Formats: sequence, C-alpha cells, structure tokens
Amino acid sequence: FVVLDFDGPKGWKPDNAKELHRHITDSLSIVRWLHEGQHWKLAAIVHTGSKSLHAWFYHPGGAVVESLREFAPTLGIDVGLIGHPEHPCRLPGQSHEKTGRLSRVLWLV
Repeated sequence: FVVLDFDGPKGWKPDNAKELHRHITDSLSIVRWLHEGQHWKLAAIVHTGSKSLHAWFYHPGGAVVESLREFAPTLGIDVGLIGHPEHPCRLPGQSHEKTGRLSRVLWLV
C-alpha cells in the first residue's frame, strides 16, 4: 500500500471547526481525484482523531509514486510517508495522543 497522510500545509493547525471541516473536505476531494481521475485503487480512508486523513491506496507503481512526491506538499500531503510501507500509520480504534479522540474508518473496500 501507499498511505497518503493529509496533514495540510507544513506547520498548519486548524483554528476552529470550520477550518478543520474545510481541510477534511479538501483532502477527500484529492482522494477522490486520485481514485476516479487517476485510477488509483483505493483501499481505505482513516480519520486520525485529529486533523489528518490517511488514504490507503494499492501501490500504483514506483514511477507514479515518485511523481507524487514532487507536488505532494502543495496538496497538503506529508511527503515523508509516501512510498515507505514500513512507516507506522494510525490504525482505526486508536486514541489520538493529543486530542483523545479515536481514529476511525471513513471508507473501506
């Protein structure tokens, strides 16, 4: 899998519920574009319990993943997670250490 971590711009934190909602909506729009427009096979979407979404895609191939690295920061995607399957990701049901909210599945194949 390739897991995309939608954190928003580097160092960004939402100031209110409206900003968080906008970030989640924007992130889901990018996931939809990758899935429907670029034909990436989507496996799952997990909300982390804070501001991030993790979109799990079946690996689309090395060249595709490398090209994503170039524009990922512009899309609010954490480049450090792209293409590193050994990198730990938040799984559903875990308590977020900062918010105390549980991570949850938003979409699953």
